[in-house]
Amino acid sequence: MYQGIKYYLGWYRDYALDSWNEMGPAEYGMVLVSIGVFGWILMKNTGRR
Repeated sequence: MYQGIKYYLGWYRDYALDSWNEMGPAEYGMVLVSIGVFGWILMKNTGRR
């Protein structure tokens, strides 16, 4: 079972790295905009003291 989990985690890691390395400017921009919007939402929803 451990080998199966290790295999699948390696596969997902390789898939993510391949996707990141072949990312074009538009996809990279979408990642940056998504991170910015997510951070803005998190900061907006924090309680004020």
